[in-house]
Amino acid sequence: MKVISKKKIGILTLLIILSFTLVLILSITIANMTMNMTLSSYVRTPANLDSIYSIAETPRITGLNITSTGVLDVRFSPSLSSNHWKIIPDGGDPYIIKKTYPQIKLLSDTHTYGIVPVNNDNESDNITLRIQYVPARRYTDANLSRGDAYHLIWASIPVGDSEVYSLDDWAGYVDNDPDILKAREILDFNNLIDDNFTTLEKIEAVSKFLLDRLDTKRGIPSGKMQNRPPLQMYEYAINNVSGIWCSNFAKIYNLFANAAGIKTRRIVVAGNLDAVSLSGHCFAESYIPEQNRWAFVDLAYKKLYIYNDKEGMVLNTIDLFHVIHMDHYNGLNSVIYTGGDIVNINYENVSDSERYYFSKSAVFTFVSPNKPDLTYSYSGNM
Repeated sequence: MKVISKKKIGILTLLIILSFTLVLILSITIANMTMNMTLSSYVRTPANLDSIYSIAETPRITGLNITSTGVLDVRFSPSLSSNHWKIIPDGGDPYIIKKTYPQIKLLSDTHTYGIVPVNNDNESDNITLRIQYVPARRYTDANLSRGDAYHLIWASIPVGDSEVYSLDDWAGYVDNDPDILKAREILDFNNLIDDNFTTLEKIEAVSKFLLDRLDTKRGIPSGKMQNRPPLQMYEYAINNVSGIWCSNFAKIYNLFANAAGIKTRRIVVAGNLDAVSLSGHCFAESYIPEQNRWAFVDLAYKKLYIYNDKEGMVLNTIDLFHVIHMDHYNGLNSVIYTGGDIVNINYENVSDSERYYFSKSAVFTFVSPNKPDLTYSYSGNM
């Protein structure tokens, strides 16, 4: 898909984008109030960012057992099917451990260790740990009475026993869901997805397809949209039966993205204090397996994803929350839909909606159709 350089976007285009954003924020005010009334009855489960952004499919370290002095037994969940491990220390020769779990023979001070499960003589991707080990004798030499000290400084996979959901738990759709099959049929009919597309290219293709058809259908939804499935919302909108607002955009994108093989979930940002709304908006996040990260997607504001210049890494919802409150936008770009095209633009120029909704009092609810929704709040207001 052709992407227009941000340098080619003129001042007029930028003004149009900013004007659209301001008008859209005002037009969604009624939606915000309605959403807050609906969310007041939700059962919310406060969660840490590990539970929200890690997935069950990714191995994680759930145990670090000291089996003898200077020897660390590393345990994973889900278990890695191997009883044959190659340990690669940065300060010594590699060695093989033939046990259920890999055991690292620690070197004094700070070192990096690669762990490679070996199966049928094929090595999978390395897991890397950086560990500081200070033997007790070092303290004894300094006239201190203290045992051995072990410190895991960094790991290439998550660490800890947080409860995490699978991608299917977040997406909530099974492959033979009738609406998924129909949405996939619509996408296939339009020759939308190429098997060679990256996940980000798929997001661009699905988003452009939807916004080409829905961008002019904005407005307060009619009563007919109440509790309708996303596919019917889409059909009502393109047939001018009803207008749509942010929650409809998020649900429709969630359906079509998952139909295209992009694991996607919905996020609701809301909150109130007495009779006053603290926020109210709905959007999505899509999982990018190439980066092992979730990407913020908000078709209501024509934002397909945000990424940093340096590494091309996508930003998730809470990343953007911190960007907004740090007021630090350097090196951040947004891929947006405007005038029927997909373009790159400096994120700060289109960040009005996040600055409007992502207050420190807001509550972010990550919706899981199969398990309890998880919530995150900077202020702790749940």
